[in-house]
Amino acid sequence: MHELKTAATIILALVFVLRTPSAIREPRSRLSWLASGVGTLALLTLGTVIPQRVVDGWLGGENWINLAQNLLCTIAFWLVTQAAISQDGQRRRLRWWPLALALIAFTIPFLFITDRGTTDYYFIPHRTGQTAMWLYASIYMATIASISFELLRGVNRREARSYWFFRAGAALVILASLDEIVYLTFARFQMAPASVIELLKNGFDPFFYVGVILIVAGIASFTATRSFRELRLQAKLFLLGRVLARRGLPRPQSVPSTDTIGRVYDHVITIRDQETMAEITLSRGEAILVAGSERFVARSLPNAPSEPMVQSLTITNGATA
Repeated sequence: MHELKTAATIILALVFVLRTPSAIREPRSRLSWLASGVGTLALLTLGTVIPQRVVDGWLGGENWINLAQNLLCTIAFWLVTQAAISQDGQRRRLRWWPLALALIAFTIPFLFITDRGTTDYYFIPHRTGQTAMWLYASIYMATIASISFELLRGVNRREARSYWFFRAGAALVILASLDEIVYLTFARFQMAPASVIELLKNGFDPFFYVGVILIVAGIASFTATRSFRELRLQAKLFLLGRVLARRGLPRPQSVPSTDTIGRVYDHVITIRDQETMAEITLSRGEAILVAGSERFVARSLPNAPSEPMVQSLTITNGATA
C-alpha cells in the first residue's frame, strides 16, 4: 500500500508541474491544476517522501499532521470535482461556503480529542474510544463521500474515456468512506465482534487509495490528452501558415488572448474566404489539410459551424460571405 501511495504522489506532482504552463495561459485549467497541487501536499503528509514525524514537527507535533492531511484531502477532492463537472471546460461560479462549513465541522471535534500524543501514523484507530474522535473522523469521511458522490453524478453521462477513471475512482472512495464510518461507529460503541471491526478497519485503505489512484489517472489522462491535442494544433497551425505563405497571403491577426485552436480557426477562415473569392486554388494535399483542420475545430469548439466555415463569416478584407 505504501508503494501505491508513493506512485499517486509522484503522478500528481508530475501533473502539477506539467499543467503549470497551461494553468498560467488558460484560467479554465486552474481548478484541476490546483487540485493536483493540493492533492500532492495531502499525499506528502502520509510520509511518502518526508517522514511524518518531521512534517508533524513543523506543525507543532501532537498529530496536527492528521488534521492537515484531512483538510488538504478534502480541498483536493472538492477542486477536482469542480474541475471535472464543469461543462466543456467553461468557468462557472463556485460556491465555497459548503466547503468552508465542512472543513470547520470536522476541525472543531479534532480540537476536543484528548491526549493526541506524539506523531502516530495510526492516530485515528488508536483513539476510536473517544466521542470527539468518532465525530472528527466520521464527519470528515461523510464529507469525502458527499464530494465523491457529486463527482460521480456530475460525470456519469460524460462520453470521454477519461471520465471512466473518475467514475470508478469516485465509486471506490464512496465505498471506502462508508466502510470507515461503519468501522468508527462499531469501534466507538462496541456494536460488533472484534473480528468484524478489524475487517472493516482493514477494508478502508484498498478501496480508498485505489480510488484515489484512479482519480489521479483521470487527471493524468486529461493532461496527456490536452498535451497531445495542443501538439496537433501547433502542427496544423504551422502547416496552414505555410499554405498562406505560398500564396503570398498575410497570416490573420488574432486577438492576443486567443488560444491555439482559435488561431487555427482564424487561419482556416482566411483560407476558405480566399478560396470562395476565387483568389486561390488549393492543391489536393492542401485541401485535405484545410478540411481536416476544419473538422478538428468543429469538434473542439461547440459554437463552431460544422459545415464549411465560410458561411455567414466576415472575410478578412472586409467583404462578407
